[in-house]
Amino acid sequence: MTSLAQAWVGVGRAAWAPVQRPCVTERHSFREEEAYNVTRDRNIWSGMAVIISTRIPVFLIDDLYAETGSIDDVIEAYPRLTEGDVFNALAYAREFSALVERDREWHQRAIADAIR
Repeated sequence: MTSLAQAWVGVGRAAWAPVQRPCVTERHSFREEEAYNVTRDRNIWSGMAVIISTRIPVFLIDDLYAETGSIDDVIEAYPRLTEGDVFNALAYAREFSALVERDREWHQRAIADAIR
């Protein structure tokens, strides 16, 4: 098991990712993330914020909710999520918007580079 420090240090190129992921520099408590049932692990989605035990990135939940405006639609798209998971993901996305936006941008760049 890696320590929390190791999970953040060296967040770099994933095996499938064609671009280098920027280092996370914001200072916040890992306990804050756990309160939202969210974690960051460099071995899951290259360190993006995901709902614990699901591997579903917070930015995808946030994007789908922004598009549909319905928690039920999010749960229908991701049946492993509970209503509480969706609420927590949306709250996390608001609290740590810079980190979630960075995840979203990195993902878009990775897709664009992969289809070139």
